[in-house]
Amino acid sequence: MYSKAQHRKAVKIIRVTSKGVSASILTRRAGHRERFCEGGFTLIETIMIIVLLGILASGILMYFTGIGRGSEGFLLSQAAFLAQEKMEEIIALNKADGFDSITSQAPATLPSPFDNFTREVEVFCVDESDLNTSSGTMPECSDSDIKAKRVRVTVSWQGGSIDLVTVVSDH
Repeated sequence: MYSKAQHRKAVKIIRVTSKGVSASILTRRAGHRERFCEGGFTLIETIMIIVLLGILASGILMYFTGIGRGSEGFLLSQAAFLAQEKMEEIIALNKADGFDSITSQAPATLPSPFDNFTREVEVFCVDESDLNTSSGTMPECSDSDIKAKRVRVTVSWQGGSIDLVTVVSDH
């Protein structure tokens, strides 16, 4: 048998509370776990509060920065992709079939899944001195001094549009 002194163990507890730091010595019996009911939070409770505050803060941040407001950015990036795709197709057509194969195309609705977009290609001959003014006869631009075409691809959707412009020459 153990003596009374051997059955009790001294435990030093340091607590951080709103009142300050305090230290106390509690005793407990060997083999028994007593719950130390004092004020304050456990580590798990503190971590859970930090996680919940992080989730709430991200939701509030998304609301104020406009991330959750709609799909304008998504539509804009899709339209830019579709315009770039058509522009690359026109440049490849110039290399494969020649300068005369680059012509205007009327506005047309694109096939699914891009059926909410309309794409148009506007092509006209330009002069070296002014790349924004039509000069020369389509499609060969023989009247132009540098035989160049200004190509403008417009992709539009309900609520917006995007334009890509380039100049293609016969050299």
